[in-house]
Amino acid sequence: MVTKCSDFLAKPPKGNPPPFIVVFGDEEFLRRESTLAVRQWVLGNDPDDFTFSSYVGSDVDLATVRDELFTPPFIGDCRLIVVDGADPFVTAHRAALETLAAKPSPCGVLLLVVSTWPATTKLAKLVEQSGLAIDAAAPKAWHVADWAVRWAKQRYAKKLDKPAAEWLVELAGTTLGQLDQELSKLASFVGDREEIDSATVDQLVAGTRTENAFKLFDMILEGDLRKALELLDRQFVAGESPVGVLAMITAQLRRLTRAARETEFGRSTPEALKQAGIPPFAVDKARSQLNHFGRLRMETMYRRLLQADLDLKGSSSLSQRTVVERLLVDLARPRTA
Repeated sequence: MVTKCSDFLAKPPKGNPPPFIVVFGDEEFLRRESTLAVRQWVLGNDPDDFTFSSYVGSDVDLATVRDELFTPPFIGDCRLIVVDGADPFVTAHRAALETLAAKPSPCGVLLLVVSTWPATTKLAKLVEQSGLAIDAAAPKAWHVADWAVRWAKQRYAKKLDKPAAEWLVELAGTTLGQLDQELSKLASFVGDREEIDSATVDQLVAGTRTENAFKLFDMILEGDLRKALELLDRQFVAGESPVGVLAMITAQLRRLTRAARETEFGRSTPEALKQAGIPPFAVDKARSQLNHFGRLRMETMYRRLLQADLDLKGSSSLSQRTVVERLLVDLARPRTA
């Protein structure tokens, strides 16, 4: 059978596991969580060297995997053999794996962790009939906030409302592993409180990222593109993803764009900035930013940010880092008359 990762993790199956299991998908965090859940299902809480073996698909040969699978465990009833990054292993030994799926080991469970798993292949159909395939594909970008709401409840027993989830995604990006780390910190921070609200997300998550966003804009306004790119490089080195960097840039520019539109409807600039969510201490700086970009660029800012977002998601052949760097260069150029 084929099951969604979210369903598998939310309600792990009971009973004896099938002898052939595949975890597939493009989201590393979900693949890892599914692998750990399978290990728990097969071996319980205390697996040891006699019941568990793990290999890398590009380094292991078929004979080693077969020997492990068909060797009865010295302790326990079953062995679990994991082949991680198994795409090249599957390609090289597809026919033999089809035989294993049709005539599996009586004392071992084989777990393949792969990025791609075409459902039309003979091997996939055999696994669907007698084994288990767990779909660990990443949710679409517009569903990541919904995933965060479910994950906060499932993993940390906390209620995360939708606005707080959307703000968390905007600050931390759409990488699920990063979101899990942030949710872990948030859950610890709120302690016995049942809910994680937007104010808490703003307090705990925004911190350094918001500070870096302001620093980037300060450097852009000062015309010091070199320093801005150096700060950007330090963020990447520290583990920040291009998606996360774009999110924090976008959060600030959306407020400025909203303020610019408010002024077109007759509001004063200070009032427009307030309505757009700019805090009082940042009003003067935001006014300078509006002046730097100019009316024409602010009118097209939403489209520019949308294009950068699409480029990060695959519509451009440029690397994600280059997409963000080009956006900074564009923002740093002086306004035109």
